[in-house]
Amino acid sequence: VTFDIDANGIVNVSAKDLGTGKEQKITIESQTSLSEDEIKSKIAEAEEFADEDRKRKARVELKNQAESIVYQTRKTIEEAGDKLEEDDTEPVLEKLNELESMVMDGDTPIDVDEIDEAGVQSKISELEGLMQALSIKIYEAAAKDMEEDNQEDESDDGVHEADFEVVEDED
Repeated sequence: VTFDIDANGIVNVSAKDLGTGKEQKITIESQTSLSEDEIKSKIAEAEEFADEDRKRKARVELKNQAESIVYQTRKTIEEAGDKLEEDDTEPVLEKLNELESMVMDGDTPIDVDEIDEAGVQSKISELEGLMQALSIKIYEAAAKDMEEDNQEDESDDGVHEADFEVVEDED
């Protein structure tokens, strides 16, 4: 059995029975060609909904951004672990939960048409500001840990004092 589709969308199917040698062919042509008026109507309809499509795309991108920030923030806090105090993470987690509730209903995503765009954008900005401050604290804690490690290394620099005796070769 062979299938062949040409540039015009016409499908040619042929089958040959190898036992008997009989061959059959069929051609399938599309009967749904649009008239010039129908094509113009479809183009006008697409242009009419283009603005609505752009707005929906913006809402979808905003929702995706919010979900991404929620995930990244949780991961950052989890990875930071004991480098952060509860006082540092509490306001971030509060804003994080507020943002998450604006795009998720429990484990179910909220439909993009029901999202409060201005509210979500505002929460994203607030959360980003809090995360910048939190990131500074994370890096300061990491730098402090590195400094402490370096001080420990400096106290044991691997140099040991020893007595030695010069031995001269007798040639």
